[in-house]
Amino acid sequence: MAVVQKERTLRVSTRKADSPYRVHTDDIDAGDILRLTVCDEHAPEEALAVFEFGGDDLSQKDSIHFHAEKSAGLWRIEFRGIRPLAVTVG
Repeated sequence: MAVVQKERTLRVSTRKADSPYRVHTDDIDAGDILRLTVCDEHAPEEALAVFEFGGDDLSQKDSIHFHAEKSAGLWRIEFRGIRPLAVTVG
């Protein structure tokens, strides 16, 4: 079992609002944990949130997707077709 760390930076300056973010998961095995850290492009050193996913849920997927929307200064992140095991808000 390994913990695989990945990061995604939310870039509203260069991405269309309705464009989903993709995270490749083809390197995640059934017993692994994916720890995904999501940051804002204006403060990349500070995590907005950290999401953990079980490898059992990812081993049959090549990637997962999420949408991110900023409203009134707050981010809303919604995954498609999968739920995280744990979420830590930065």
